[in-house]
Amino acid sequence: MNKFFEKYEVALWMCVAAIWFFAGLIEKTDITTFAISGGCFWLVFAIIEFIRIKMKK
Repeated sequence: MNKFFEKYEVALWMCVAAIWFFAGLIEKTDITTFAISGGCFWLVFAIIEFIRIKMKK
């Protein structure tokens, strides 16, 4: 389990950032565009990072 977290550390932190932005969206409704764009931005980069690590040999 520890090797998984070491291998995917950066991607997991990106997921945490995306969740943080989406949680901000639920909490405050006046910054919806910023929260949606920030959450989507980090989520897309996390997916790309997961794929990059998975394809790396």
